[in-house]
Amino acid sequence: MMSNRFISVYGVRHGQSVANEQGWIAAQIDSPLTNKGRRQAHDAAAQIAKQSVKFEQIVSSPLERSVETAQIIAKELGIEDVQILGELAERNVGDFAGGLKSALKSATNKQIVEAGGESEQELIDRATTIFNWLKRQKSPPLLVAHNGFLRALRFKFDPTQTSLDSLTEIKRHENATLYTFELTDKE
Repeated sequence: MMSNRFISVYGVRHGQSVANEQGWIAAQIDSPLTNKGRRQAHDAAAQIAKQSVKFEQIVSSPLERSVETAQIIAKELGIEDVQILGELAERNVGDFAGGLKSALKSATNKQIVEAGGESEQELIDRATTIFNWLKRQKSPPLLVAHNGFLRALRFKFDPTQTSLDSLTEIKRHENATLYTFELTDKE
């Protein structure tokens, strides 16, 4: 039976990475933060500190750009350590990784899978695992993840996103910006 209970989810996309700056697809390739990305992470921490919610836990994708963003935010907020959850990683796009963004923009889900990547459904399944984990938490953690992952989470559980055919129809999440989503199991 589906639950109609809303949960507040707080997510931050990592700061600007070298891949973002240079215009190539990082996906699950490690791409370090740029100096601008580090400044963005510090700015995000200041923005988060002003929120009424006080985070006790920060969880991050295992990819370098997210981990460094999460560590900067944790240090600024006085949080001891960052928990790493593999399910928060960006979508695996197979052979498209390392290429130009324009190639991925025109790729279909089928082409991504044929290139060795994961399907939208596989990414949504990872988002479902995280959503179910979030429902069991005593207080909301701060998620530091990626645009694709945050889109998948919203595609599946954001009731304002009901008429979409693809998670890529959801507006991109800006680097190092705090997003608050009210999510629920959709019926």
